[in-house]
Amino acid sequence: MTSSSAEILEASERVAEHLLRPNACAIDQGNAIPPGHFAALTDAGLFGVLAADEPLPLIFDVGETLVAACLSTGFVWAQHQGATLRILRAPAAIREEWLPRMLSGEVLAGITYAGLPSHGSSLRARRATNGDLEITGHARFVTSWPWISLLIAWVHEVDSDVAHAVAIPNPRELACSVSALPLIAANASSTVAIEIDSSGWHVPASQIITTIPIDHARTTPLAAARSNATLALGLLTGIATDLSHHDPVAAGTVAATRTRLRRHLDHIVVTSTDISEMTTARATLLAETMNAATTLYRAAGSAATIASSTAARRLREAAFIQTAATTREERALACQQPIGAAATSLQ
Repeated sequence: MTSSSAEILEASERVAEHLLRPNACAIDQGNAIPPGHFAALTDAGLFGVLAADEPLPLIFDVGETLVAACLSTGFVWAQHQGATLRILRAPAAIREEWLPRMLSGEVLAGITYAGLPSHGSSLRARRATNGDLEITGHARFVTSWPWISLLIAWVHEVDSDVAHAVAIPNPRELACSVSALPLIAANASSTVAIEIDSSGWHVPASQIITTIPIDHARTTPLAAARSNATLALGLLTGIATDLSHHDPVAAGTVAATRTRLRRHLDHIVVTSTDISEMTTARATLLAETMNAATTLYRAAGSAATIASSTAARRLREAAFIQTAATTREERALACQQPIGAAATSLQ
């Protein structure tokens, strides 16, 4: 596995240019990511970014590169990285069992936050006398379902008012009802809703990764908010590339906006402890992403009205980004942004 950050980034750019971008519209019209895409990510060492010599900012750079080329593939990759980050901080036994295979791409993992207050606390747990957990409830958005061998799930233990992150091997073999969720974009990510059967899922205490008071789970940490911005930043990069074929001047404006926004987000993480500053910056990013997609749609002319067109896909992807991994506060502020002026305050 490649461990040099520079080599991994170069590899991600090659995969994006030669495989993901040329096939993005076809993937968008389907309901699954082809096996060849996963093989390419594995061969390029892209599942191992967190083992690189400089994982930050590499994980952001690679994420933006993949999302810019193919949102479905980038979204699945990002979910896996979220799970890998959690396993990195797990007790040694869990870490040793899963981490090497996740970094190599042998195991693809998913993650659900359904047990947290921000996601409705819909996955619930009760603790048995021996410390094990019995999990019931449902999770509305679980990405990569056909391919994952490990699910990291946040669950709410109601009696103790704490949230646990737990490792659940082979979740597709457990008793649950699964419903495919047709998405406005990134539909090939094979995202589903799961309803756990009344018998529940038994999770041994040894599979608990971490436990936090439920009150600590009501806000998004700064680092997580910055990480979640990767989707929109990557989309802005992709839109700028697409727009260059129609309006090079507008494309340059979108690219410059993306650069300013990323620098501002990175600055907040380093210098601030105030989540409200990050919320405002994320809101600006949401507004600018929608503005950029609309600009591309207009620039493409009547061809944009064809559902399979790049411009139509980008408009749907921008809409998807407005609610994926965002907060209610960010969305409300984004609605208040003057059209076309959101990034001006960051210049």
